[in-house]
Amino acid sequence: MANLRAVFPGAFTAGNLICGFLALISCVNGQPLQAAWLVILAAFLDALDGFVARVSHGATRFGVEFDSLADVVSFGAATGVILYTYKLPFLGQWNWLLGTVFLLSAALRLARFNLSVDREEKKAFLGLPVPAAAVSILSFTIFSHALYGGLRFQELTVTLVIGYSLLMVSSIEFEARPRTFRTTRARFKLLYILASIGAIMAWPAYAIFPVTLGYVSYGLVLEGVTLVRTAAPRKTRSKKGGRTPPADL
Repeated sequence: MANLRAVFPGAFTAGNLICGFLALISCVNGQPLQAAWLVILAAFLDALDGFVARVSHGATRFGVEFDSLADVVSFGAATGVILYTYKLPFLGQWNWLLGTVFLLSAALRLARFNLSVDREEKKAFLGLPVPAAAVSILSFTIFSHALYGGLRFQELTVTLVIGYSLLMVSSIEFEARPRTFRTTRARFKLLYILASIGAIMAWPAYAIFPVTLGYVSYGLVLEGVTLVRTAAPRKTRSKKGGRTPPADL
């Protein structure tokens, strides 16, 4: 029976993988915008995969490995190839390097996740989740096409790719889905989620990038607040302490 329950989340994982493969085909056919939408669809299926696994109690070690392999294709390789397809002119012959950096960071992030994963739902992710990084970058290309008819601000694209690659392999915590909505902070998250869903349903080409950027920015702000709070007691202790050590120690 447990094996039967694992089939349901596995079907969504397979859909995720197929979308990633179709995205690669779209890139070969010179359709990076269509490929970007396919990666976003893969992210939706990836989210359903985890939800179905929790609801059906069908989470297995095989499912974790299968999910990560699918994510490498759909969010690592496909995103890298989409970026290469745009052939950013100022990168010249090094155009392939941008996608390679993102792919390697995604693979490292997923490998670390697999080593530390358990079957219990986590309160936070260690490092930016790979689907969130891929969707944010590719939704920017969709956003740019919707506004300008093509990819604009190519330097910003490079900055996003490098920044998100570093965030994926970092130790910064990004929050997972809230498990309760009893606190004020959790209710704010619920309001943000509902507003985001409404905006994405109404204006998908314009809303997905700001929503994902907001998620990343929120994680960075929380990390900054945590660093400030942990640094403050140290300063207080150093002031209350005894003799200041010599400068050369």
